[in-house]
Amino acid sequence: TFEKDIEIANGYPGLPFKTIDACYVDTISYPTPQLYIFSGTKYARWDLKENKFKGVNDIARGYPGVPFLSFDACYIDYWSYSSPQVYIFSGKKYARFDTKTGKCEGINDVSKGFPSVPYQVFDDILLDNWTYPNPKIYIFNGIDYYMYDLKTNTRERIQSIGLFGEGEEAHFWPAIFYKFQ
Repeated sequence: TFEKDIEIANGYPGLPFKTIDACYVDTISYPTPQLYIFSGTKYARWDLKENKFKGVNDIARGYPGVPFLSFDACYIDYWSYSSPQVYIFSGKKYARFDTKTGKCEGINDVSKGFPSVPYQVFDDILLDNWTYPNPKIYIFNGIDYYMYDLKTNTRERIQSIGLFGEGEEAHFWPAIFYKFQ
């Protein structure tokens, strides 16, 4: 349950960012899960098991071939390809980056790759690969979000963050409110 705001520096000691634009967790490339945190033109790696900052790099150096200066949202797809692919969103475009080869596999318009989603810019994405039989992403735009099935490549529903009302669901997406205020 969400209780209060915490400064990024308090939650991630040593992390050199005051803001976070996007992030994803890689559970395959290292012996322990790694959180990749993007801010502006840089990114940091945080070891989730050790709860420790592991270093910072330029996006251009760590994600060669990806033409974006900064990332708006991203998630990692372990299901659709033989090696993990990071989907990286910036403005109205997205890139697919192969984590094993370290190469950009292509760039596409959001409207072409996600045609059933009615907006072209994603403010944030949350991957859910444990609640449902098929992995889902929640695609956020303003106070609305879509649930999207990655296996069937279909939009399943839209919901407004502001319509949760009372009880436990009212606190389901507390951190998202701050990104859009």
